Amino acid sequence: LEGPQIVHGELQPPTPIHEPVVSVPHGEFASITGGFFHDGAGLPWLAGAYVYGDFETGKIRALRHESGRMTWGEELCDTTLKIVAFAADPAGGLLVLDHGQGAGIYRLVANTAGVATAGFPRRLSETGVFADVVAGKASPGVVAFEIAAPRWTDHATARRWLAVPGAGQVTPHTGKESWERRWDFPRDSVLVKTLSLEMKAGRPESRRRIETQMLHNDGEAWQAYSYRWNEAETDADLVPSGGAAAELEVEDPTAPGGIRRQSWRFPARGECLRCHNTWSGPPLGFNFEQLSATPAGDEVARLTREGFIAVGEGRGAVPVLRPPGDESAGLEPRARSWLHANCAPCHRWGAGGAVAAYFNLDRSLADSRILDVAPVRGAFGIPGARLVSPGAPWRSVVNYRLSSEEAGHMPPIGSRLVDDAGVGLVRRWIASLKAGETPPELTGTPSDTASALAYLGAHPRPPEAVVNAAVVSTNPAVRDLFQRHLPPSRRRAVLGPGFAAAPVLNLSGSAARGRILFASESGPNCVRCHSTGGRGGVFGPALDGLGRRLGREDLLDQIVQPSKRIAPDYMVHQVETRDGLTRSGFVVKKTVESVELRQEDGGVSTIPTKDIAAESISPVSAMPEGLLDSLTESEAADLLAFLMSLR
Repeated sequence: LEGPQIVHGELQPPTPIHEPVVSVPHGEFASITGGFFHDGAGLPWLAGAYVYGDFETGKIRALRHESGRMTWGEELCDTTLKIVAFAADPAGGLLVLDHGQGAGIYRLVANTAGVATAGFPRRLSETGVFADVVAGKASPGVVAFEIAAPRWTDHATARRWLAVPGAGQVTPHTGKESWERRWDFPRDSVLVKTLSLEMKAGRPESRRRIETQMLHNDGEAWQAYSYRWNEAETDADLVPSGGAAAELEVEDPTAPGGIRRQSWRFPARGECLRCHNTWSGPPLGFNFEQLSATPAGDEVARLTREGFIAVGEGRGAVPVLRPPGDESAGLEPRARSWLHANCAPCHRWGAGGAVAAYFNLDRSLADSRILDVAPVRGAFGIPGARLVSPGAPWRSVVNYRLSSEEAGHMPPIGSRLVDDAGVGLVRRWIASLKAGETPPELTGTPSDTASALAYLGAHPRPPEAVVNAAVVSTNPAVRDLFQRHLPPSRRRAVLGPGFAAAPVLNLSGSAARGRILFASESGPNCVRCHSTGGRGGVFGPALDGLGRRLGREDLLDQIVQPSKRIAPDYMVHQVETRDGLTRSGFVVKKTVESVELRQEDGGVSTIPTKDIAAESISPVSAMPEGLLDSLTESEAADLLAFLMSLR
């Protein structure tokens, strides 16, 4: 069960490493449980096939191979089991040992129902959700609802619906997990969101439907789908599983040059589930926090009256999100609601964010690990940088990441443009946390990152002369902050999300220029985690010899999809101690008595086993996605040229 990665450091194996017969991407499997070669008893079509599964996803697969090459492979089933072992069934067949909540021994049997995927609706009109797709009229049994704090989706607005089959009801979960956040949905329940964009900003009559997203509960898990509206808005077509992209142009008098050009990403199905994960919901918008205090009122109460929800004995002590635009709600509740909606899907316990910072509203600020905490993924040249520096938004990396559309932009999925209103709200909240902080002197064109953040805080729409001077600054972080204030014709032609690999691979690139990018804090900043020639970070593997081990195409694929294949030594472990503290990093050593974690600053923490309250393994690589999105084709080729020169 060895993956394709080369073992690094001192952990050398006792025998040579053999190439795997098959390597399963980490986005599909997270913790493989090996099985055995089946003899076909009871399941004749599996004769000679090797059966294996995954502890995290519950999926079971089989493969056959000849001379070390896979000749056949297939997913047998997708279960809710925590698979720890397989065994031959004495009665003929295969047994599966489950170590989950319903722990027990299960039997794998043939499914005689046949394949139903051929009938999956390829058009929105075929889903049955809408009685009239063009008019947006929902079918009977489908109800519209609102939420308090929608995610920022690059100026788009959303309408939402819930479909529950028959007389079924959504009920709060009463199992092991916190019932305030967990819900039980009847099988075949569907949550729907249609995103629309004003093609002439400020004119609602110009609104055009771009995308309809769906979450379908198949009885075991949530499945995500997206439909792309045609130009005439008569229907929407199912987006391929790998996603798609479109270029949109909006007339916007507030944008430089009066035109806002934006790349619209129709997410891959796996991308949807990165946010709609088990720890965050999975439905992000349908919960007590989002439904209790919306602009339309208490949606939980309304949906209960209409029979869609059965609340039971009460809601419990649930934190309630506030609409960020409702100034009567107070500054901190609104700012934290915005951060909850936009950051907490990844940055909460166990949800997949590689940095142990928690933005969910049910975490107290004192326990959030964001206040006065030094960043571990780059300071962007900010002296004394903190994730959130109380009273000083110009020293806050969170403010920088939300204010830039270039390298370092957050969130990495779901948006690429800056939410000016949201950033302003978060900036004012940070400033309110401590009195008496003095911003940098605002004279002339900002030359350092802190001054640039302070300047933009005071001048959200900077004068053209300042922009022109800032975008040629020798400080890349300053350039990146001001790029979005240029007219589209003057901006760098960057790759953007979901870019095609071929144009990059067709360029030879300059290794000398790539070496500079490799170490640039406002670029990919690879040197923060990786070393070459003994210089650089120690959080990721040393890259010496990389050019001998990988081809350019494979290397580019690993950079673009870092979570596709993660070597066991570089899977991020999160440990929460009984006193409420959290540590995350790579396991250096694990014994009965303790766990040693290498953290992003290079230090090693030793946590006694007796102090550990919970552990989890992130399904996401510590290497961020989108590292190349803010580079041009030639810059990406330069970086590849440098990495391939490491021989």
